[in-house]
Amino acid sequence: MSARLASRCALLSLAALGVFGIIAPGGATASVTLGTSDLSPVSSGAECLAPCTVWPAALPSGQTQAPYDGVVVRWRVRLQYLQASGGSGRVRVLSRNAGQITAVRSGESFPLVQGLNEFVDRVPIAAGQTVGFDMPGINNPDFSTAVEIREAPGAAFGRATPPLTDGVTQAEPSPLAGYEPLFNAVVEPDADHDGFGDESQDLCPTTAGPVDGCTEPSPPALPPASASPASLQSPAPATDRTPPQFLGDVGVHPRRLLPGGGAVFAFGLSEPARVTISLERVLPGRRVGGSCRKETLGNAKLPRCRRFVAAGVLSDQAGGGNNRVPWAGRIHGHPLRPGIYRAVFAAVDAAGNVGGPVNTSFTVRPLPRSPRS
Repeated sequence: MSARLASRCALLSLAALGVFGIIAPGGATASVTLGTSDLSPVSSGAECLAPCTVWPAALPSGQTQAPYDGVVVRWRVRLQYLQASGGSGRVRVLSRNAGQITAVRSGESFPLVQGLNEFVDRVPIAAGQTVGFDMPGINNPDFSTAVEIREAPGAAFGRATPPLTDGVTQAEPSPLAGYEPLFNAVVEPDADHDGFGDESQDLCPTTAGPVDGCTEPSPPALPPASASPASLQSPAPATDRTPPQFLGDVGVHPRRLLPGGGAVFAFGLSEPARVTISLERVLPGRRVGGSCRKETLGNAKLPRCRRFVAAGVLSDQAGGGNNRVPWAGRIHGHPLRPGIYRAVFAAVDAAGNVGGPVNTSFTVRPLPRSPRS
């Protein structure tokens, strides 16, 4: 067989298995992403003075409405201006029709962190419906949040304050044109209508059931007296809904280091999880309209506040119990500038449950001056 023919046969075999995502298992419709496909960071953000719901109203490329009945299985959003405890958010399924908007149902509440947030959820959605998310407002003394937005001709997004309430219909607020929020949600088909996404959640996609998409197993018949203990069937494991917990205090050792100097992040975990450590530089600012902004001539007389500016992100797989993660003191090969920093810890376990955020602070000292000759 020639190399060209072998390569062609291999590609055909992969396509038949659905490796390229063109053919879903069993001929089912493949998953779709609602919202923007580009979640790379930008510098601009949109905020709400009080807790609100945000949703993509129009996109120049990409989808805003579900093409079929299915399940929202995962959603992501990129945030900035997050302070202190961070607050929480949830995905919300919406119906938009003739200038009216209805909140249909909402997902679980998850803790938010600055930067990219990703959550696993399970929220039914009907064809033609769209998705949005709830986020805290900026007038909370403990946390303030803005969703990052990208300039995009033909795009628009809506905001409603206070957050939309499930089951309530109201006039849809005028959207903000020319921008897309950095938010998206993955919708999977649900052929048996049991509320589990067929691709990543439903273990029995052709049979409806409440246990991971399967019917609950009937009680096993009593074994004969001669049966050995090894022959007894164990019950099916329960779905993991418990988020990982940070145990004790998180810390940075040493708390004061020189630019490029090494340090160790220490923390305890209740279970193995992927831990993300977001580093933020603490800078002075002025309180403008409820948010902390960089000081300018125009706001110099307003109340002082602290700003948190993203400096970098570290990520590592950690085990249950005590963990020590060494760090070389550099981000992308560059040392941090002298100043005060905050390290925000978040954890995601194998089931997609999110724990945190918790934070601690450390200081990068200036390099000592060389003695004059």
